[in-house]
Amino acid sequence: MISNILDRISFWSLFTVIVLLPIFFLPFTKIPIETSKGLLLVVGLVVSIIFWVAARFSDGKVVLPKSLLLLSAFGILLVFFISALFSTTVKMSLFGTMFDIGTFYFILGAFLLMLVSSVILKDIKNAKVVLFGLVLSTIFLFLFQTFHIFFPDFLSLGVLGGATDNLLGSWNAFGLFIGFFAVMSLFIVEFFTISKGTKWFFWT
Repeated sequence: MISNILDRISFWSLFTVIVLLPIFFLPFTKIPIETSKGLLLVVGLVVSIIFWVAARFSDGKVVLPKSLLLLSAFGILLVFFISALFSTTVKMSLFGTMFDIGTFYFILGAFLLMLVSSVILKDIKNAKVVLFGLVLSTIFLFLFQTFHIFFPDFLSLGVLGGATDNLLGSWNAFGLFIGFFAVMSLFIVEFFTISKGTKWFFWT
């Protein structure tokens, strides 16, 4: 019973990280968007991992996934770590300034997110909840960016500047994420049992 409660807390912490990561930022603080997302990722992962470990201590059983994909990801993490150690600016290569993309710290966070997701989302029900939550956050992101182009001053919220600023940091990242959403929509249409109206929504 206790382990189930701890597992649910761990799941909802992970859910919060994955679903809010595309759209999360701290308005009216002048904190860079990437830094805000880094804080969310670190805090959410720490909470999720702590409660998952507590649940495993409670039921006395630990099952980790055996996956070549995870092993490959660990290899990439190891390469980043070795590369950072041999860099001329070791501290910057390891940690950057504030969760910079391309640093060992960032890759470690991404690997832990991948590892924790593979453990917690092995339940198909949990995976579906996260998937549809991510769909909703992506729709919000798309609508927000669309309105921000036409009303950049009103929707700047003290963080975004010009009309081309977005919640993912760059238009390249935004384009890649929307492309990922398109692939995810195709995945839902082909492999999930959904209503005809929902299928037309994702096709659109």
